[in-house]
Amino acid sequence: MSMINNAHAGSKINLLCLIYRVIHRNNAKLSVEQLKDLCAPENLFTRKDHEKRFRQNLEFWMGSKHQLWKVNEKQKLELIYKSKGPTPTPADIAHITNISLFKTLVKDFPHAEKNNETESLLCGLSLFCALNNLVFPLDKYLSQVVINDIYARWLTGIDSPNDSEKPTLLEYGEFLGFLIKHEDDKYTVDPTQVVLSFLPEIFKDHKLLPINHFLSLLCERIPVLDGGVYREEVELIMTKEGWEQLGHRKISRSLSHAVHRLSMMKKIKITSSSDDEESMELTFFDKNIIISHIEFLGSKS
Repeated sequence: MSMINNAHAGSKINLLCLIYRVIHRNNAKLSVEQLKDLCAPENLFTRKDHEKRFRQNLEFWMGSKHQLWKVNEKQKLELIYKSKGPTPTPADIAHITNISLFKTLVKDFPHAEKNNETESLLCGLSLFCALNNLVFPLDKYLSQVVINDIYARWLTGIDSPNDSEKPTLLEYGEFLGFLIKHEDDKYTVDPTQVVLSFLPEIFKDHKLLPINHFLSLLCERIPVLDGGVYREEVELIMTKEGWEQLGHRKISRSLSHAVHRLSMMKKIKITSSSDDEESMELTFFDKNIIISHIEFLGSKS
């Protein structure tokens, strides 16, 4: 049962953040019932299904394939990934959620069993990040209205999200750092935030990386981006529908946009060398930029 269906477990981002923060403050100190009494006392509920939804979302993120917390040997809730600092921000929780979602690969993606909980989200993110016309400057905004058309055009054989799934798909895309929301519930594709969150890990052993090595480390951690296993499976379907794959030395517009923004933000420095046989091209609406190396500048603003 898909996590992006707003009636299913895992769909409530607000509960995810609430539960994570409370466990973070009381790591390995609260039982399930103590957490429930603290976050969701019975007198708080106005509908019969509210208590059920809280428990469902709590238990969803205890699943082995996308685990954020567990019940330890003392029957206390304990985080699998604990963010730094006393109060995790939404960006902190989003990063840890990405780690959890991408840690265990979905088998037979994107044609796994319908009861796979995360596949619809991962398929949607792969599709959106592959398309050029959803990136600024753009031909059209991504919205609930155009999702059916996008799936029908590019993903034959893959069911488009239904009306109860579309809003959650877009909300998760924004929360996880792949989309930016604009007015009137319109979105653009921009994975800058998710790429930024993984930079310290990618550059933990080296401050400077060749671009192809950087991309390899990036897609291992975020497999819906260029070269990632999810992205490649989605692109295979898209190619059968006439989508033209980029050459092996070109970077998609969505990831190019993120790399360029991170350079402008002084988070990274890009080095260009046209005679480097391993160099690659950042692709934009009206120009391409050759890039051979990326240097991590740390947390400097």
